[in-house]
Amino acid sequence: MNKWTTKSGYAIHKILGFRCNVFLVSHDKHHFLIDCGSKSFRNPLMRNLNKLGINHLDGLILTHSHFDHAGNSLFIRNQFSCPVIIHINEADSLATGCSPLPHGTNAITRFLINSLNGKLPVWAQYEPCMPDIVISENYTLAEQGFEAYLMPTPGHSPGSTSLILDNEIAITGDAMFGIFPGSVFPPFADNVKQLIQSWELLLETGASIFLPSHGQSRSSSTLKIQLEKYKQRCQ
Repeated sequence: MNKWTTKSGYAIHKILGFRCNVFLVSHDKHHFLIDCGSKSFRNPLMRNLNKLGINHLDGLILTHSHFDHAGNSLFIRNQFSCPVIIHINEADSLATGCSPLPHGTNAITRFLINSLNGKLPVWAQYEPCMPDIVISENYTLAEQGFEAYLMPTPGHSPGSTSLILDNEIAITGDAMFGIFPGSVFPPFADNVKQLIQSWELLLETGASIFLPSHGQSRSSSTLKIQLEKYKQRCQ
């Protein structure tokens, strides 16, 4: 399991990769799970939590409601009796287990999405889960024992959210991808202009390391280069 540590001692473990990265953030005796993967990866998710000795969670934070990020939400909520936190623009999708797939941003992904004719396939649906905490703006986790905050970073989806730790590390969900070398641009996004604005907000946090839900970490220098590139394209 990959691990990062901030200057204040927050430990971030990547406890699941495969289809979607899932992160556990820990400090003292407090633990937050960031996303929870799809149902098909439930067993390895629980196995890795057990390896770290995690028997309680202070919350499940969902960066957004797509099936590969939120598919185990109800299971985790019941297993750990923890609150589920999500942005208001994703709350209804989580509550129904039906989150619309995002638009493609290149010819291949546009073809894939268009071939579905607007229908949500069965494999993209999951057990409905009612959220416990619904946010609409920056949200601090201080009451839960964390000096960290959630920040809306829409673009990939309407309610995409990132977790900012010590203004040093940001867990970004699908606000960026780390699959292709030197790139952060996602193959799917509902609103590219909004996504680029979210990149600007992420850079303004001062974070130097960005942990996306797909692929490897990205640096602030890489994000800056990508921001300038895509700002010019969208002008």
